[in-house]
Amino acid sequence: MDTPALIRNWCIRLPCYIDAAFRGGYAVAVADFNKDDKPDVIANSLSVQDVASYENLGMK
Repeated sequence: MDTPALIRNWCIRLPCYIDAAFRGGYAVAVADFNKDDKPDVIANSLSVQDVASYENLGMK
């Protein structure tokens, strides 16, 4: 299964809470940013003037 399908299926079945304290998120991207064959997440927020990144440490 390709990574986009894996993410799509995983998020449909489970709530996708990554960081409950991250408020005002409006742009999210999922990709293998660090080239470890696991999908990672980056996001922008209206309340933080930076990009948040979340490295996937477990799910492949």
